[in-house]
Amino acid sequence: MQKTNTKPEDIEIKTSFFGHLGLISTYFEELGLVRLFDELMPKTRAHKITHGEAILAFVLNGLSVQRRQLYLFPNFFENLPVARLFGRDIESGDLNEAVMGELLDKIYKFDPTKLFQLTMLHILKHEKIDLTRFHTDTTNFSVWGDYDSKEP
Repeated sequence: MQKTNTKPEDIEIKTSFFGHLGLISTYFEELGLVRLFDELMPKTRAHKITHGEAILAFVLNGLSVQRRQLYLFPNFFENLPVARLFGRDIESGDLNEAVMGELLDKIYKFDPTKLFQLTMLHILKHEKIDLTRFHTDTTNFSVWGDYDSKEP
């Protein structure tokens, strides 16, 4: 074993704050959702971000403490380790209003309900959730008609 003469002050440590966004990004990848969205809605323009990655950006932004409007997306990702969250060389400026707006147009043309259904079906299959039996509590309380008295 070789000894090194590295002093603690010679070591540079760089930290990045992921918060809960790292977990979300990892699970998103584990489920194969970026790939699914890219297969369902292939990109047709030359921008760097795929539609699957743009959906991940929306999810990360939506589940953060400091949600940002569409035109402020690059600001939201500015201090985050974007390349780590997306698994490739992406910068915060790549997640701009034009890319995110194009995704919303693409989802509208695809049909948001259909996209949701296909996403849920994909997750159910991936997680091997048995749908042969499930319980739904359908009880509710309803009141209708007029009261006999003026007191509630």
